[in-house]
Amino acid sequence: MSTDAGKSYKFNIQNGVVTGVSEIENGYLKVERVDANETWSVQGNQVVKTEYDDGRIETTTYTDPDGDGFYVKASEVKTLSGTGVVTSFESHGDDDGHVDASHNTSDEGNNDTDHTGDTDHTGTTSVEHAATATATAQHDESKTGGSGTASDDHPDEVSDGDDGYEYHHTTESDHELHGSELHDSVLDGALGDDQLHGGTRNDVMDGDDGSDTLDGNDGDDILVGGGENDRGHNHLNGGSGDDVLVAGGSKTQSLDDFLNANPVLSTALTNDAKYASLSTLVKGAVDDSGGGAMNTFELDSGNGHDLIFNFHASSDKLEIHRGLNGSDIEDTASLLRHVDVSGDRVTIDLGNGNSVTLVGIDVEHMSEANLAWI
Repeated sequence: MSTDAGKSYKFNIQNGVVTGVSEIENGYLKVERVDANETWSVQGNQVVKTEYDDGRIETTTYTDPDGDGFYVKASEVKTLSGTGVVTSFESHGDDDGHVDASHNTSDEGNNDTDHTGDTDHTGTTSVEHAATATATAQHDESKTGGSGTASDDHPDEVSDGDDGYEYHHTTESDHELHGSELHDSVLDGALGDDQLHGGTRNDVMDGDDGSDTLDGNDGDDILVGGGENDRGHNHLNGGSGDDVLVAGGSKTQSLDDFLNANPVLSTALTNDAKYASLSTLVKGAVDDSGGGAMNTFELDSGNGHDLIFNFHASSDKLEIHRGLNGSDIEDTASLLRHVDVSGDRVTIDLGNGNSVTLVGIDVEHMSEANLAWI
């Protein structure tokens, strides 16, 4: 069960259009802000939210199983923008479509009440409470290295971004970063050999130049070995969650074709500071050799459904744990039984609901030299 257990939602719907959203948890109602990157629609007896976030399209469906005007989250589907590739699917309901969600509030029975000004005995609105608590937590964390996960030996430089991410930066003397346990993090490497360790949320990790080690840990993460001028030997492991991993080094022809077919995504990557290295790939020249960079993608049990981009058949490797997820994958011959090739995409079923897809790959030049075993 997801962290949305115990939550329900009320929607102000006028002429088939959602004009307001409220979240109810443990009897406490909070008015939700509708962000610019969200669209809401009414489809029959369901309400659907579509949100563009970090190159993914997240579609969330809400249902009213009891017909009482209180909705529960039924499912979440994440797809990579412009591809139709599903990176994550989560169902929140039981076999009957019901979710255990309490919506006992003093306003129940009055669906048209405007709750924006709801106050407690101090006169403070619920929205102000949430904002104050968030700001206080972020302020306290900024004094202790974000979430407090950075040790005294590795005091990350931390700042809070306007986009809700916590930004961690390497220093000249320390190239090891640790993501937050409380907030989505951006781990920003620089020149030199960096060690970037994600937290428990959805992180963006950029090794930049040098030979970098990126470990996504939990969450749906984006790991980038480096930009087009990267010449390092990078090691990327997404960890659990549905991750996007991008090889450092020059842009492949297949990646260039993918970006040209998805101009909205290309523009977003170019204009967002989180994706500095990806921006250089968008703008860079095509060179299938990798330009001297070598990237190793480690695949272990419980990796989720990962996507790999910019894989150079001439230099990059998949490093596979034998027998991962209890499968029979032990060598090249057994691996090939789990491989599905569709055009320039190669998907490997890693067992027990886990997989990896190489998007835009030069299949003809792949060989056993692209495999390593643990």
